[in-house]
Parts: sequence; structure tokens; C-alpha cells
Amino acid sequence: MAVFSVHTSKPDDIGAIEVVFDNQLAAEEFAAGRSKDPGVLSASVTRYFLSELGSRRPISWFVDGIEQPRRFDRHPYPTDGSESPPTNPATRQQRSRTPRPEA
Repeated sequence: MAVFSVHTSKPDDIGAIEVVFDNQLAAEEFAAGRSKDPGVLSASVTRYFLSELGSRRPISWFVDGIEQPRRFDRHPYPTDGSESPPTNPATRQQRSRTPRPEA
């Protein structure tokens, strides 16, 4: 059985699952409406299959009531009210490339 959770993100909190639906359309309608609430940056819908490990799949996400593209080149945004990370690839911090020891 599939269930659909709605998760919100807020400026001062990454949020959590707020409600679970057994119907995708109902979950998406709720998420679209919730994404318009004051203090909510976005709301997303995730599908799970009960008792199936690894079945979590993102379905959709909304900002100001509008569904956003499913695939996009998005840079993470802070949830603590600080400024966004730089979008210029040359100014982003590079990930450490320290080799792992062989096992």
C-alpha cells in the first residue's frame, strides 16, 4: 500500500512530516495549499510503500502554491535565516578529496 507524506521547510526549521495521506492527489492539494502559508518556504510530497525498505520516492514539491520542476539544478538554501550559498561555481567550497584508506 502506498502512502504520501507532506513535509514543509521553514526559514528557521528544516521541518518534518506533517501529515500522511493514502491518496496522492489529496497530499499534493494539501502541500500546494500549505506552501502558501506564512513562514513556509516549500512543501513536498513523498511516496512510501508500507513495510518496503528503500521505497521512499519524491513525488512533487511546491512554493507559493505552484508545483516546482522535479529535476533542477538547485543549490541548497539555508534554513537558519542566513544568506544563500554562492551560486558561482568558482566561489563554492570544494569538497575534500582525501583518499580513503584501503580496507
